[in-house]
Amino acid sequence: IKSDFPNSLIPHEEHPYNARLTIEETLHYGPTNDVEWLTLFPRGGGYVRRGPEHRAFRVAMFHQLYCLNVIRKAIVDATWINDEDSGLTESCFNYIHQMSLCASSTRLEPVKQLTSGIGVNVLGMEHTCRDWSLVYASVEENVKTWA
Repeated sequence: IKSDFPNSLIPHEEHPYNARLTIEETLHYGPTNDVEWLTLFPRGGGYVRRGPEHRAFRVAMFHQLYCLNVIRKAIVDATWINDEDSGLTESCFNYIHQMSLCASSTRLEPVKQLTSGIGVNVLGMEHTCRDWSLVYASVEENVKTWA
Protein backbone atom coordinates (compact mmCIF):
# COMPACT_ATOMS: atom_id res chain seq x y z
CA ILE A 1 0.00 0.00 0.00
CA LYS A 2 1.37 3.37 -0.92
CA SER A 3 1.99 5.76 1.96
CA ASP A 4 -0.06 8.64 0.56
CA PHE A 5 -2.30 8.74 3.63
CA PRO A 6 -2.03 8.73 7.43
CA ASN A 7 -2.86 5.54 9.35
CA SER A 8 -5.58 7.28 11.37
CA LEU A 9 -8.54 9.42 10.34
CA ILE A 10 -7.90 11.82 13.23
CA PRO A 11 -4.35 12.32 14.58
CA HIS A 12 -4.10 10.87 18.10
CA GLU A 13 -3.03 14.21 19.57
CA GLU A 14 -6.30 15.71 18.27
CA HIS A 15 -8.40 12.82 19.58
CA PRO A 16 -7.66 12.43 23.30
CA TYR A 17 -9.47 10.26 25.81
CA ASN A 18 -11.79 12.97 27.12
CA ALA A 19 -15.30 11.56 26.66
CA ARG A 20 -17.18 9.86 29.48
CA LEU A 21 -19.42 6.85 28.96
CA THR A 22 -21.56 5.43 31.75
CA ILE A 23 -22.69 1.87 31.15
CA GLU A 24 -26.46 1.62 31.47
CA GLU A 25 -29.37 -0.57 30.47
CA THR A 26 -31.06 0.54 27.27
CA LEU A 27 -34.04 -0.44 25.21
CA HIS A 28 -32.16 0.63 22.09
CA TYR A 29 -30.13 -1.57 19.77
CA GLY A 30 -31.99 -4.72 20.71
CA PRO A 31 -31.20 -7.93 18.89
CA THR A 32 -34.15 -7.64 16.49
CA ASN A 33 -34.05 -3.88 15.86
CA ASP A 34 -32.43 -3.70 12.42
CA VAL A 35 -33.38 -0.04 11.90
CA GLU A 36 -31.63 1.21 15.04
CA TRP A 37 -28.49 -0.78 14.24
CA LEU A 38 -28.36 0.85 10.81
CA THR A 39 -28.49 4.31 12.42
CA LEU A 40 -25.07 3.62 13.95
CA PHE A 41 -23.49 4.20 10.56
CA PRO A 42 -22.94 7.63 9.03
CA ARG A 43 -23.59 8.42 5.40
CA GLY A 44 -21.13 6.34 3.42
CA GLY A 45 -21.17 3.51 5.97
CA GLY A 46 -18.01 4.61 7.73
CA TYR A 47 -15.86 4.59 4.61
CA VAL A 48 -13.55 7.50 3.81
CA ARG A 49 -11.18 8.40 1.00
CA ARG A 50 -7.67 9.65 1.70
CA GLY A 51 -4.60 10.84 -0.12
CA PRO A 52 -4.11 12.23 -3.61
CA GLU A 53 -5.36 8.98 -5.16
CA HIS A 54 -8.54 9.07 -3.01
CA ARG A 55 -8.03 5.54 -1.75
CA ALA A 56 -10.99 4.02 0.09
CA PHE A 57 -10.70 2.98 3.73
CA ARG A 58 -13.14 1.99 6.43
CA VAL A 59 -12.70 3.61 9.84
CA ALA A 60 -11.99 0.85 12.40
CA MET A 61 -14.75 2.02 14.76
CA PHE A 62 -17.33 1.45 12.03
CA HIS A 63 -15.78 -1.89 11.05
CA GLN A 64 -16.16 -2.95 14.69
CA LEU A 65 -19.81 -1.82 14.78
CA TYR A 66 -20.39 -3.61 11.47
CA CYS A 67 -19.00 -6.83 12.93
CA LEU A 68 -21.15 -6.54 16.04
CA ASN A 69 -24.14 -6.15 13.72
CA VAL A 70 -23.10 -9.24 11.71
CA ILE A 71 -22.83 -11.25 14.94
CA ARG A 72 -26.19 -9.89 16.16
CA LYS A 73 -27.91 -10.86 12.93
CA ALA A 74 -26.32 -14.32 12.92
CA ILE A 75 -27.60 -14.98 16.43
CA VAL A 76 -31.08 -13.61 15.73
CA ASP A 77 -31.35 -15.54 12.47
CA ALA A 78 -29.59 -18.61 13.94
CA THR A 79 -27.32 -18.65 10.88
CA TRP A 80 -23.93 -18.77 12.57
CA ILE A 81 -23.62 -22.56 12.39
CA ASN A 82 -24.52 -23.83 8.92
CA ASP A 83 -24.98 -20.71 6.84
CA GLU A 84 -22.82 -19.57 3.96
CA ASP A 85 -22.20 -16.38 5.97
CA SER A 86 -20.70 -18.32 8.89
CA GLY A 87 -17.21 -17.44 7.65
CA LEU A 88 -18.06 -13.74 7.93
CA THR A 89 -19.48 -14.26 11.42
CA GLU A 90 -16.36 -16.13 12.54
CA SER A 91 -14.16 -13.43 11.02
CA CYS A 92 -16.13 -10.76 12.90
CA PHE A 93 -15.85 -12.64 16.21
CA ASN A 94 -12.09 -12.82 15.69
CA TYR A 95 -11.88 -9.14 14.70
CA ILE A 96 -13.85 -7.94 17.77
CA HIS A 97 -11.66 -10.17 19.96
CA GLN A 98 -8.48 -8.63 18.55
CA MET A 99 -9.80 -5.07 18.73
CA SER A 100 -10.70 -5.61 22.40
CA LEU A 101 -7.09 -6.62 22.97
CA CYS A 102 -5.94 -3.58 21.01
CA ALA A 103 -8.01 -1.21 23.17
CA SER A 104 -6.68 -2.94 26.32
CA SER A 105 -8.97 -1.12 28.74
CA THR A 106 -7.64 -1.53 32.26
CA ARG A 107 -10.79 -0.21 33.93
CA LEU A 108 -11.56 -2.37 36.97
CA GLU A 109 -15.06 -3.83 36.98
CA PRO A 110 -16.54 -5.10 40.26
CA VAL A 111 -17.34 -8.78 40.57
CA LYS A 112 -20.64 -10.05 41.92
CA GLN A 113 -21.83 -13.51 42.84
CA LEU A 114 -24.59 -14.98 40.68
CA THR A 115 -26.48 -18.22 41.14
CA SER A 116 -24.81 -19.43 37.95
CA GLY A 117 -21.33 -18.38 39.09
CA ILE A 118 -19.41 -15.13 39.09
CA GLY A 119 -20.49 -12.13 37.04
CA VAL A 120 -19.35 -8.58 36.54
CA ASN A 121 -21.45 -5.58 37.50
CA VAL A 122 -20.81 -2.84 34.94
CA LEU A 123 -24.08 -0.90 35.16
CA GLY A 124 -23.46 2.67 36.26
CA MET A 125 -19.70 2.44 35.72
CA GLU A 126 -18.06 5.37 33.97
CA HIS A 127 -15.39 4.81 31.34
CA THR A 128 -13.09 7.39 29.79
CA CYS A 129 -13.17 7.09 26.02
CA ARG A 130 -12.19 8.87 22.88
CA ASP A 131 -14.97 11.14 21.64
CA TRP A 132 -16.79 9.09 19.01
CA SER A 133 -18.73 12.16 17.86
CA LEU A 134 -15.45 13.48 16.40
CA VAL A 135 -15.16 10.30 14.34
CA TYR A 136 -18.71 10.64 13.01
CA ALA A 137 -18.10 14.31 12.14
CA SER A 138 -14.80 13.55 10.40
CA VAL A 139 -16.34 10.76 8.33
CA GLU A 140 -19.32 12.93 7.36
CA GLU A 141 -16.97 15.75 6.31
CA ASN A 142 -14.83 13.36 4.27
CA VAL A 143 -17.85 11.80 2.53
CA LYS A 144 -19.01 15.26 1.40
CA THR A 145 -15.87 15.51 -0.73
CA TRP A 146 -16.46 12.31 -2.70
CA ALA A 147 -20.06 11.09 -2.37
